[in-house]
Amino acid sequence: MIPPFLRSHVLNILNAYTGAFPLSDHLKKYFRQHPEAGSRDRKLVSAAVYGYFRCAKGIGFAPGSQPDPLAVAAAALDIIDGKEFASDSGFSFDPELLFSGDFLFSAGITRQAWLNAMLRQPDLFIRVRRDGAKLKDLLKARGLSFAEIDSCCLSLQNGANVEPVLPASAYVVQDASSQKTGSFFKPVKGEKWWDTCAGAGGKSLMVADAQPGVSLTVTDCRDTILYNLTERFKKYGLPIPFSICLDMTDSAEVQKMMGARRYDHIICDVPCSGSGTWARTPENLYFFDPAAIEDFHELQTKIATNAANYLLPGGTLFYITCSVFKRENEDVVDRICQSTGVVVKESLLINGIDAKADSMFIAVLSK
Repeated sequence: MIPPFLRSHVLNILNAYTGAFPLSDHLKKYFRQHPEAGSRDRKLVSAAVYGYFRCAKGIGFAPGSQPDPLAVAAAALDIIDGKEFASDSGFSFDPELLFSGDFLFSAGITRQAWLNAMLRQPDLFIRVRRDGAKLKDLLKARGLSFAEIDSCCLSLQNGANVEPVLPASAYVVQDASSQKTGSFFKPVKGEKWWDTCAGAGGKSLMVADAQPGVSLTVTDCRDTILYNLTERFKKYGLPIPFSICLDMTDSAEVQKMMGARRYDHIICDVPCSGSGTWARTPENLYFFDPAAIEDFHELQTKIATNAANYLLPGGTLFYITCSVFKRENEDVVDRICQSTGVVVKESLLINGIDAKADSMFIAVLSK
């Protein structure tokens, strides 16, 4: 049930949002413009809006009825809450309708389990960099409940505000499945590492935390991202990596900028559909065009193929996506192997559903 005095907020947001940028950013902007909405109101409105994008495509109403977005959002809240609804409740729900693509899934996850997972928000995870016992004591003192996934990974309720509680340099907010990819990195002092699509630097930070003595190069096609990455390394007191603004899809530019550089290990955390994270960002599920999968497949193949040329003999390439689709995962790996001669040492779909985490794919390729 959406309280009557909040319905105009929900309707305004749903009518204005186009999916062009993250829903979380849109909500923050909206609430800044409407300070009359208190914290509890913002929470209720956000739940209704997120519920709409989680469930709308799977909700059906009686023939001839013309439900408005508010009715859909209200029905979605009932579905997410797990409430039983009778046949005369006026609507039905079929998770299969949430996604129209008929892609094959990577081994280790099923379409049904993935679709069912879209109905709940994943947890918040932090990676403990140091002082784990102290961090847990601080969380307990503030009444923030958590679960210990392993010695370096804690899960908290989504939305838990840990920033004012924990020392900034002692932890990193990072999904549990993303943290698991780091278990494949075994950096040794003096090795040369290259993070090709570094983004916010989560993978690079794991390498540097495990072994600050590596020589680390980071590239991205956005200068602002590389600047932010550098600031993160400063915050954590880690050696600043060598950075290059570079479009990894452009073979000529890669050759020009990388020259004779060669690396022991290369991380390719490539752009993807993000389908393994859509439970966290349901607006991406709602607005996604399945035709884009083939574009991602080609983009990923170009990036990883260009990167593989810079491996030293015996080196490894870590191909990573946050997708659950075989077309973005195993099919790309097959093409990389065919075109560059690397071989698959191991590959894994990290299924985060049971842990209320994202799902990711990693393949370790050897030259």
